Amino acid sequence: FVGWGIQDETWGLGYHVLPGQTKEPGVWKDLEELLKASRWKHAQLGTLRPVKGCIDSNYLPSTVRKWCKKFGATRAIPSTGSRVLGDPICRSYHLDKLRGVRVLSIGTHEAKDQIFDRIGRPMDEAGCMHYPAIDCYGQTYFQNLTETEVGSQKQARDGNFYTHYDKVSDSARNEPLDIRVYAWAAMRKLNPNYGKI
Repeated sequence: FVGWGIQDETWGLGYHVLPGQTKEPGVWKDLEELLKASRWKHAQLGTLRPVKGCIDSNYLPSTVRKWCKKFGATRAIPSTGSRVLGDPICRSYHLDKLRGVRVLSIGTHEAKDQIFDRIGRPMDEAGCMHYPAIDCYGQTYFQNLTETEVGSQKQARDGNFYTHYDKVSDSARNEPLDIRVYAWAAMRKLNPNYGKI
């Protein structure tokens, strides 16, 4: 879970790994229960709850997209990562006619650029990333967030150069980074007006 604020300042609200396989109905039930139970207290805004998220539907697309449709596809957005250099974070939707849901294409390289630009910013700087001192944000989490992918400059179809990210190895566990990418896209689709909150 990621909380967002003005100038893309973020707060880690929890990192959860649900046991099981995504093909198992019990995992989706556990996810629903986690989403419904998750609440955070804010000094000015009161109780906050999750409002939007993106879920990777490259693997088992039928299972993921059916669940998103059932849960509410405007709250749980079925998504795919675009590996095309130069694609914006929220590139476009395409319609999955078979399952009757729109699927968001996410410009993963652009999102990772934004994330890596913010990692390590001082806490008083715009766009910084806050993490509470709780067990889920330990050494392994931050290693997987920061050390599992490496960027290099490559030329895209539009002729411009962009940073292209690749996993350092097939065994690298980059889920914390992927989750931040999908959270970034969800925030962009939510497009909050912080002045009115």
